[in-house]
Amino acid sequence: MNIFKLFGRKGFHVFTAVTIITGGNGFAESGGKVWQKYVNFRQANNDLSTWTGSAKTTDLFPGIPVGVAYDISITCQLSSDHTKILETHQWTTKDGRILSTGSGFVTYDSKREKIFSSYSGFDQGEPFSTLIDIVKFGTNEEKREHTETLKGKTYNYSANFKWERKTGGKTITHVGSDKEALKLVLVAENHGSSQEDKDIEEVTATVLKMYDLVNNKKHWSPINSENGSYQFWSSGGLLNHVTAELEKNLPAIESNSIQPKHITVVPVKAGKVAVAMFYAEGAEKMKGRPAVDHYMTRATLVFAKENGGWRFRAAHWSPITGGQGTSTNSTKK
Repeated sequence: MNIFKLFGRKGFHVFTAVTIITGGNGFAESGGKVWQKYVNFRQANNDLSTWTGSAKTTDLFPGIPVGVAYDISITCQLSSDHTKILETHQWTTKDGRILSTGSGFVTYDSKREKIFSSYSGFDQGEPFSTLIDIVKFGTNEEKREHTETLKGKTYNYSANFKWERKTGGKTITHVGSDKEALKLVLVAENHGSSQEDKDIEEVTATVLKMYDLVNNKKHWSPINSENGSYQFWSSGGLLNHVTAELEKNLPAIESNSIQPKHITVVPVKAGKVAVAMFYAEGAEKMKGRPAVDHYMTRATLVFAKENGGWRFRAAHWSPITGGQGTSTNSTKK
């Protein structure tokens, strides 16, 4: 998603923006984990897309005249190497004039040990730059504080983001001291355009939910098929048929930081069957089993729609060269 563009001014940042993440939500973790959580957060909200909408300017931004109706276009995408979130934006008046335009990226800076964002653009031909502090993010909301400079003058405002996953919408509300708030209501262009698009969104969200469960020391019972699932585990061994009853024999989760990466969903039968492929990396410890400090696997899961939700029927995990699988290889004690 356009980490900036969507969050920053005009719905995203339209200027050279530097974003430093501090505070809670796991920011104290290593950079790779923080970055992957942030990317997963964006993916879960289907934010890596093109967003469109319409609005009318307020007095919030000095470089933009008040009371002008305009159309919004914001595009957010993950770079091919998955190390940056790229974004572009444009505000265009009904008669075709460009009010604001810009582009930039977000990435993790290993030297500063911070997520760093840079964005540049113009408001009616005047360049501006912004320093952005991400106050918090989680589930479907994010809050940012902005310090923006235009024509040598600096001013502050906040931006609150909220995603509506079911409707494919996003609302960005900008608030400045003694200024009229600017609210942007946007819709993702790819949301609901086809059943397959919906399947991709929903299955991606389900994969992310799976790892949220184990990160919170809970097994995958809510997402396993009511008929059970056939699984090849990354520890090796034979095929396991994991039913609700057999899941009771699985060791308790003492700790788990594994995160899915580069999730690809392939719809097979629209609205009914889909396959998810991804990488998973982190660490885990099961009760009574050796700790796995460098878990790194490839995963393929087959999902079927059951009672209105996606449940996996088959799964295969295998270690990547240099990584480890789990230390559990059977449902039986």
